Amino acid sequence: MRCCWLLRCNMANNLPLFIIPDHGPFLARHIRALKPGIYRITITRARDQLTNPQRRYFHGVVLPLVAQGMRDVSGEEADLYDAKEMLRETFLMRDVADVNTGEVKWRQRRSTEELSKEEYAALIDNAIKLCAEWFGIAVPPPAMYYSDEDERKAG
Repeated sequence: MRCCWLLRCNMANNLPLFIIPDHGPFLARHIRALKPGIYRITITRARDQLTNPQRRYFHGVVLPLVAQGMRDVSGEEADLYDAKEMLRETFLMRDVADVNTGEVKWRQRRSTEELSKEEYAALIDNAIKLCAEWFGIAVPPPAMYYSDEDERKAG
């Protein structure tokens, strides 16, 4: 099994280093070439890329219907940006707690760009439920907009 880790050194050139297990010397060579100093190396797990069909459905079908519902309910203008912001505020917030006391200090919003395929699918499902419950709008199923073939090509 092969894996690829992305390591980023926080230094002036912020050079991303890609490491494949059989290429360990590549990383060692770059680390040895660093000038003396303190460096932070962050290792994060790569996420599955969102699929184009997910993006097309969310931006082309779901968001316009959410915006329409927002306009109908509030009587105010609402565009796709407003709809996406409302969905982020509703479904992508997380509590940030003090590590010592466990007390929640603030809420932080996640970006849709941080979501995995599964998390993005959950966001779409939640937005569809919200449309039905808050606005009385039935969102057409994704099958009307892309096929299983599109999903196989993307995934």
